Amino acid sequence: MKKTISALLLLFAVYILQGQNIEMKDGRCFSDNKPFTGIYKEYDENGLLIAEKKISKGLLDGTSFLFHENGNKKEQQSYRKGLKDGTWYNWDKDGRKTAEAGYRKNLKHGFWYIWDENGTKRYEMYYKNGEKKGAWKMWDESGRLSDEKQY
Repeated sequence: MKKTISALLLLFAVYILQGQNIEMKDGRCFSDNKPFTGIYKEYDENGLLIAEKKISKGLLDGTSFLFHENGNKKEQQSYRKGLKDGTWYNWDKDGRKTAEAGYRKNLKHGFWYIWDENGTKRYEMYYKNGEKKGAWKMWDESGRLSDEKQY
């Protein structure tokens, strides 16, 4: 029952949002000159959903999504009180994962991975509080380790 009520409230919030004038000022999101809280959806000129962002008190907060023209996810972003925080993902238009990256309090933090268009992992990097750390690895197009650097 609680899930149903939560889902209905979310749908109601999205419905209400569609009629509101949302604008960005100084990195914050406002509706009627007040910090906005809710789900912000952005559409292209053809009416296709291109972005869906969770906002709390005017700041990005939670998981946001960007979409390709075909409707597939393009990017998943994670924010906490307006700062990049958590794991971000990128996909190509066909749904193949192309990148994964970690953030903490707006700084690169954790493992970062990059895959090519064939799904071969090409890079593995590690950051700690915005600084390069540990072994950084690179693979060639056949998937063989081609280089490794220590930080």
